[in-house]
Amino acid sequence: MTNYVNGHIFTGENETAFVDAMQVVDGRVTWTGATPDAPQTDNVVDLKHQTVLPGLLDIHTHPKYIADALHGVACTPPEINSISDMQAALRKSPEYGQGADVWLEGWGFDETKLAEHRTRQ
Repeated sequence: MTNYVNGHIFTGENETAFVDAMQVVDGRVTWTGATPDAPQTDNVVDLKHQTVLPGLLDIHTHPKYIADALHGVACTPPEINSISDMQAALRKSPEYGQGADVWLEGWGFDETKLAEHRTRQ
């Protein structure tokens, strides 16, 4: 348990919501308020009026796309320029021919770059 005091801590409740103290337990903010009202603890960090903002992690799902790409077939230009090119690439997938209920996954195609400017044959 650590108290952070004498700060300028943005709470995010609205555009101007700030407090000057917070308590963190196991990596989570458990209390916010005024420095004199902070719960008692031996571990105190003086922020010396520095600003604290919430930590945001925007992974934008790129790791998922990378993982999906490892199992799919790249259907990207300049290798894939037509629907027949895409069909040939998908036939090289390890899943090809494994049954009617097994999906073939392709990624990265851009129908505007295909000769037919569409994806249906």
